[in-house]
Amino acid sequence: MASVLIPAAYLAVLVIALLIFGRIYRKREAASRRLEPWFPAHHERDVYVSLLQCNPPAHDGLIKAALVRRAVADVHRIFRLREDKVALSNLLQRGSISDDLWTSFLAAEKELEAEILEVVTEAETFKQGWGNLIFQTAAEIVQNEKLREGMNKVFHSRPQLEAKYGVTKRIVPTITINAPPNMNGAAPTTPTTTVSSKTLQQSLPVPAPSTKSEPTVVSPPPATSAVPGSGKKSKKRNSGRSMAPLTHPSIKDGWFREISPQWPGQAMTLKVKRILHVEKSLYQDVLVFESETYGNVLILDGVIQCTERDEFSYQEMIAHLPLASHPNPKKVLVIGGGDGGVVREVLRHESVEEVVLCDIDEAVIRVSKQYLPHMSELLDSSRSKKILLLGSGFVARPCAEYVARNPANSLTIACRTLASSVKLGEGLPRTTAISLDVSNSAALEEAIAAHDVVISLIPYTYHAQVIKAAIKGKTHVVTTSYVSPAVRELDAAAKEAGIVVMNEIGLDPGIDHLYAVKIIDEVHAKGGKIKSFLSFCGGLPAPEASNNPLGYKFSWSSRGVLLALLNSASYIDNAEKVSIPGSELMSHAKPYFITPAYAFVAYPNRDSTPFREFYNIPEAETVIRGTLRFQGFPEFIAVLVKMGWLDGETKDWLNNDMTWAEVTQKATGANESSEKALIERITALAEFPSASEKARIVSGLRWIGLLSSTEKVTVRGSNLLDTLCARLETLMAYEEGERDLVMLQHKFTVEWTKKDGSVDEEVITSTLEMYGTPGGHSAMAVTVGVPCGIATQLVLDGVINQTGVLAPYSKQLCDPLIELLEKEGLGMVEARI
Repeated sequence: MASVLIPAAYLAVLVIALLIFGRIYRKREAASRRLEPWFPAHHERDVYVSLLQCNPPAHDGLIKAALVRRAVADVHRIFRLREDKVALSNLLQRGSISDDLWTSFLAAEKELEAEILEVVTEAETFKQGWGNLIFQTAAEIVQNEKLREGMNKVFHSRPQLEAKYGVTKRIVPTITINAPPNMNGAAPTTPTTTVSSKTLQQSLPVPAPSTKSEPTVVSPPPATSAVPGSGKKSKKRNSGRSMAPLTHPSIKDGWFREISPQWPGQAMTLKVKRILHVEKSLYQDVLVFESETYGNVLILDGVIQCTERDEFSYQEMIAHLPLASHPNPKKVLVIGGGDGGVVREVLRHESVEEVVLCDIDEAVIRVSKQYLPHMSELLDSSRSKKILLLGSGFVARPCAEYVARNPANSLTIACRTLASSVKLGEGLPRTTAISLDVSNSAALEEAIAAHDVVISLIPYTYHAQVIKAAIKGKTHVVTTSYVSPAVRELDAAAKEAGIVVMNEIGLDPGIDHLYAVKIIDEVHAKGGKIKSFLSFCGGLPAPEASNNPLGYKFSWSSRGVLLALLNSASYIDNAEKVSIPGSELMSHAKPYFITPAYAFVAYPNRDSTPFREFYNIPEAETVIRGTLRFQGFPEFIAVLVKMGWLDGETKDWLNNDMTWAEVTQKATGANESSEKALIERITALAEFPSASEKARIVSGLRWIGLLSSTEKVTVRGSNLLDTLCARLETLMAYEEGERDLVMLQHKFTVEWTKKDGSVDEEVITSTLEMYGTPGGHSAMAVTVGVPCGIATQLVLDGVINQTGVLAPYSKQLCDPLIELLEKEGLGMVEARI
């Protein structure tokens, strides 16, 4: 017995040792090998990322197409993983592969999951909901690719099969077409085509899956002969193989017969030259043939729909009669008519801005484009409303974003440098960036003439030049600036040219006009009188960001801000006109209460006296429009004015070799540039009301650096004003995460006369308080840019159509602007005190 057990035990130990050795060997071998990645480099992902980083930006359609191809590649990878997983799992159980290979497979699975999630996220950035559909689209594309691959194999193997089985009859293949949902994420059950006299968008998805059989399309291969109806020769394809001529049950002996119970006792026949297209769509039988005498003919379910020879009679009758009966048709809905003939006739009416075509069967539209091009040609048009935006300042981006929302608009952004234009238009659809020097009259006129509206957000001194070019090119104009005398002189010429020149449509001026006119009209309608009108507006840093001696930061042009402080001001107070020279403006700033949360001061701005007429309040005894700042600002600016730092005249002596103290000495006329001498001179010029006020302002001058005897000045524009601007732009810029504040308030004192003759007074306020978004748009940019964008759209839509130089002082202009403004959350809030 022992003699048997010993060899058996020996063999058992030997087998176990071999197994252990084999396992250790496989692990070492696997460790010594570097496993290749499960998938090769993702070329489609690289293409998509490259398109996103293109400069200038790639077209949205191209980027979307690249994202779909990326999703298609991911679907191929999903199918491969599914196939590999079953095989690998079986091999792993048998011990035929290492654990490392399985780990590599699982890593590939996780990598693909992350890739799919990234594609879905990217799709959602283009259109909400597209992320849920993009892989459905990709899967259908992959299925169609496999179908085509199978058909190609059949074609290639057909000669051998025919020879093997002795088949001599050619078989006409049937092709199943599954059109994917459109790349905007929509998958409606009814295909629609939107046609605009300025723009055209198409969405032609196949309806959602139904219980009906899949569509079958049969078309003959194009030959060298002319394509019927197109007048062009087509290239010869499928050379070396021929297909049997198409047939259809309604065509016998070369004649098409229309016999239908819809027309009892009669029939229509046409001699057929050749059949062009046969298809069973999801909804109906589609037939197109070339006739001997009527050109190409479209047949649906055995009934003639149109022929090239006489289609015009139907299209003209059904389109022009209703449109001619409407005084001003703008938007038209065409139900049916997928051949496009009615759309073609509708767009002959110049007043029509948009046509929506809704046809249940995408096959009709698709087939008509191929075989009835003269009818469907406008379904492929690409005309749009063209807007030119001049300038790239702080407020331009919100304006551009609003205009670009409308798919009927194409936006061109023009700045002095192309880089500025590209940056401003980054990410906006249907937007083109160009370089344009507005001082080049010929280039300016050419650019403006090529557009429907020009938005001028460049300095107001250029507006007259822009408007003159617009008059020449018959292009509408929108600006946010006050109507200057030079612009007002162009009123008659603008009317003669038939263009709208819309001005003063930002914040102040702009939103302030809209709600002043609104409340004044409402008070007058109820029999009241406006005895006093006060309107103050300020663009300020939010309280937590007002952390400098001036309590101010720049959200728009620093030069514009400082120059406005030198404007003289006039207003009406107690029925008397009061005028203030610019040099004394800051000394007239007074505390102004709006809410306990803020310590405001207010001072008059420009000339308020014409607004008694503009706002139609001749009864008003007080009319003041002005500016809001935080307390302490006017006193500081007054000192800078007296020191000469707001002087815009060229100074020949100003150079970069001077220190700030030396420049201050020269500007103030101090004896020397020491800080002590400079402070003594400033004290003499400014006459501080108290020691504490003097200490506060001198400390602020040190903070700016105006008393520094070590730091060299950086000269801008060869003058003190621009040099100071350059300094303040660095010190008083908004930092990351900081936000600004816009405060606008009207205060009306209203007099109501009762029936008994007694008089009551009421105070009505209308207030807009808005904070900017950290990391996003400033409140100033939104409240100036969006109203400008709204006005532009209303001009394009013909809502604002009064020609000449305009400003929003009438109910007719203000009401539609207010309606859209409030939809953007920019309305003013009324209260009664």
